[in-house]
Amino acid sequence: MKSFTKVAGIVRIIFFEFLLLFLLVGFIANLAQDIEQGTIGSDIVYLITTFILGIICLAWIVWSIIKPKITTESGMFSSLKKYAITNFCSTHPSYVFIDAFILLGYALLFSEFEPTTTLEYYRVISTWAFAISIPVLRLFCWYVLGLKYTREQTKGAWKPVMWFYVIISPIALLLIVGLICNS
Repeated sequence: MKSFTKVAGIVRIIFFEFLLLFLLVGFIANLAQDIEQGTIGSDIVYLITTFILGIICLAWIVWSIIKPKITTESGMFSSLKKYAITNFCSTHPSYVFIDAFILLGYALLFSEFEPTTTLEYYRVISTWAFAISIPVLRLFCWYVLGLKYTREQTKGAWKPVMWFYVIISPIALLLIVGLICNS
């Protein structure tokens, strides 16, 4: 049960990765379309806002990977005092399975999508580039650069990932069955 309270940290990682992909991909795709159409500056406020927010999300994700730390989280079950405070690793190789969840989401999104415009083409290419670079960076920093914790610190770091999949699997299964039945 103690590892279940760490699911909030996993959800935070997913939120920032989806936000990063949404913001920076939107920036790149819209900038490419503006350059192609020669209308740079028509939506400058939108471009600057998405770029700045996207860079903030990217910086948070990269910082949590290259500067791993263990944070103290106050869990969802604050009434259960012994489970209320847990330690959460900012990065771990098992988090690649969370990144895989995001990749799977985008694979389903783009599975029947044929890009016909420059905007759509750059959106697909930049989404895959960012989505694949995060797990690659995570594994590179952990195994090649050695930016990791001690074995005692990471004991059970995979458990929040497991809990996330225990929660999300029935929902995903229902969605897949619904998509199959409707097609």
